[in-house]
Amino acid sequence: VESQLNEISGLEQDVANIEGLQRATLPLLEEMLETLTAFVNADMPFLVEERQERIERLNSVMQDSGQTAASRYNLIMEAFKIENEYGRTLDAYEGVVVEDGEELKVEFLRIGRLALIYKTDDDSILRIYNRETGEFDDLDRSFLDDVVRGLRIANEQLPPDLFVIPVGAPVSASAQ
Repeated sequence: VESQLNEISGLEQDVANIEGLQRATLPLLEEMLETLTAFVNADMPFLVEERQERIERLNSVMQDSGQTAASRYNLIMEAFKIENEYGRTLDAYEGVVVEDGEELKVEFLRIGRLALIYKTDDDSILRIYNRETGEFDDLDRSFLDDVVRGLRIANEQLPPDLFVIPVGAPVSASAQ
């Protein structure tokens, strides 16, 4: 009986420690979510609605008192993993851009976090996202074949292969 009482006492102390640990992790989880939100807001504007909805779901999970710290942590880490994947994958998706008050249906090509390009179905407009201005600039038409090739690779209509994309030259960290 004495052994069982000691075990019960030890378990009660473990439960108290876990509750304290959960309270201590809440600021860390909130900081992780703030970092993720800032990163998504500063990143290239791809899959904007999907990424913002993910952030909103995480915010609601953080406000839900029924969620455990472990489940909150797992959901935040999953969101970080998804964002990490964007940096090393090729993706093509359809979207709408507004130009001169007119909505244009376009096809986007995202090449990791190196380039975000869109073109219209008739290939009359070809643009690339400019990080410095936060706008899409006209892209030289000589890249059209490579963009179409990249779209076909992203849509798994062609096997993975090399293609040319216009990216700026690397800049030394000390030069910034």
